[in-house]
Amino acid sequence: MRYVVRSASPVDLNPIAALLAPEIAAGTVLPRGVRADEFLVAEAEDGALVGCVALAPWAAGVVELGALVAGLKGQGVGAALVRAALGRAEAEGYESVVALTGAPGFFERQGFTPQGVAPH
Repeated sequence: MRYVVRSASPVDLNPIAALLAPEIAAGTVLPRGVRADEFLVAEAEDGALVGCVALAPWAAGVVELGALVAGLKGQGVGAALVRAALGRAEAEGYESVVALTGAPGFFERQGFTPQGVAPH
């Protein structure tokens, strides 16, 4: 399936919430407010959102990557969202990106390194 990763817009708020809801219910994603300026989305050719990720300021120079949901497992959507989020974080001048996750193997494959403490 083809998809494009782009910045979220206000019209994406309900579809993002719909993507997040089952993951929040399952406990795989922490609940969070949905703000378009914090999200990137993966949009399929038919206009449906097939994934999302949030970048939220954490501390000076540090941003949190969270609420990663890929509706298409094994299609590279999650990895594409992480790459786009890292590019956005760099473009916005962040020095560090943290991901609090229950899927450390996925993030290690994306270049993250497990840490004992979060940056502050």
